[in-house]
Amino acid sequence: VVKERQIVCLPLKIDADSPFARKSIKNCGIRQQYKATIIGIERGDLPIINPDIETVIRREDIIWVMGGDSMVKWMIADDLLQER
Repeated sequence: VVKERQIVCLPLKIDADSPFARKSIKNCGIRQQYKATIIGIERGDLPIINPDIETVIRREDIIWVMGGDSMVKWMIADDLLQER
């Protein structure tokens, strides 16, 4: 078991090539693959806080994810985030 040192919350911009686009939160695999939880979605001017698992992620959404240190490392490795 990996011990996480901190909780991280960050935005992911969803483009047409995103592995999450056009999938429901339930079926997008973010929890299984990255140990992350989607806590919100910015959809244009509409904030969706604590979205239902059946909510479909759309191109141009910004999804807010929360997880630990490992989530960030795995997302950088999969080129979902730019390392700073």
